[in-house]
Amino acid sequence: MSTIQAFCSDPSTEWVIKSAPRFLAIKHKMGYPICDTSVLHCMAAKQAYKIRLDEKDISKAVADVYSERSAKKKAEECRAKMTELYDKLDSQRVTIKNLGDQVQSLEKQLQEAKDNSTESSTSEELILENKHLKKELEYYIERTDIPALNGEDDNEDLTGLPTIPEEIPQNIPLYPPTRLTHPAEELLTEQKSENLYAMVFEIWTTNTQLYDSSCETQAI
Repeated sequence: MSTIQAFCSDPSTEWVIKSAPRFLAIKHKMGYPICDTSVLHCMAAKQAYKIRLDEKDISKAVADVYSERSAKKKAEECRAKMTELYDKLDSQRVTIKNLGDQVQSLEKQLQEAKDNSTESSTSEELILENKHLKKELEYYIERTDIPALNGEDDNEDLTGLPTIPEEIPQNIPLYPPTRLTHPAEELLTEQKSENLYAMVFEIWTTNTQLYDSSCETQAI
């Protein structure tokens, strides 16, 4: 096995060249002899070995440079992609902020609409309650009407009691008007209704007493 063949079969092996008279002994670095050949062959093997080592160094340097360039290229691509993603994120932030402002504006409008609706509903209930109270008051006032006490009324019946003139319509309702039964309406007007009922009852009692006194006076 020649030195060149041994070197080609295992180019990664390091060789130790020792000189001898007219010969060079090329041995393995562990001390095992490979071959003993002439000076020319040994010099050629040495030169080939150096060239091979240089090729290995060059290949390694090229691989390192290529790896470094690949890493730089990948890093640049990653930076570009990250920049693009950040730009998209910024645009999305603006969109999200605009949507948030729109939501707040709509919530404010909705709250205002609710407040206006509540005020309108309360006003309508108060108006209806006022109408019903007026009707009740008119009803009780009509029920408690009595004739004049001066005895000057010419329209008297056979018993001497005064009567209501014919020109006055006698369409007094038999039953009081129906009141609202809405819970909110009752809560709003409960105290007012109690005061009104007490006042009407007092008026009715007073007028009844006056009417009885008038009847007794006319009878006498």
